[in-house]
Amino acid sequence: MGARISRSVRNINVENRAHKVIGRDKPVAAPKHATSAKRIDEFIRSTPQIAEEVSSKHEQLNEFLKKVRVESTEGQVKKLDHGDRISPAANSRQLPKNTRKIDVSLAFDAPDLVPTGRLSVPMALELLSKHKRNPKEWPAERLSEDYKLDIEMTKNVLHYFKALRLHKLGPPLSIKSIEG
Repeated sequence: MGARISRSVRNINVENRAHKVIGRDKPVAAPKHATSAKRIDEFIRSTPQIAEEVSSKHEQLNEFLKKVRVESTEGQVKKLDHGDRISPAANSRQLPKNTRKIDVSLAFDAPDLVPTGRLSVPMALELLSKHKRNPKEWPAERLSEDYKLDIEMTKNVLHYFKALRLHKLGPPLSIKSIEG
């Protein structure tokens, strides 16, 4: 509700304010700090010829600027569409030579010593993946013996934790679909 009110207040008289800004002759400079203004005034008083030169228009420089012409000798740049792909030659960056798989256990900073009855992140991922690959060969009892865990805790870990599980998000439920 508050955003709606502030938006309506902000949009009042927008067109007139826009015309006022566009109609200004010259942009107004930001106000100078008091100490800066004093120094600038002192400099202008001490060197009036430089202040006069800065404010005057140089016709010769204007003529030089009018004579400047830029010509491009390179070919036209092709704009890429969404379907276009950049060729490997166009990519100046070198691609990595090493494409072997990275060991997941190196991605986590695991402690060297893990107390009995506890798991590190790589150990937990290994436990979950062993059970997921072959639940008959790696039941909760065998995993609890191998990792020296409580059997109930191992069952809870296997029940409540999943490694790399993808959740698909669908459209939000409407109130009618819940009630009906």
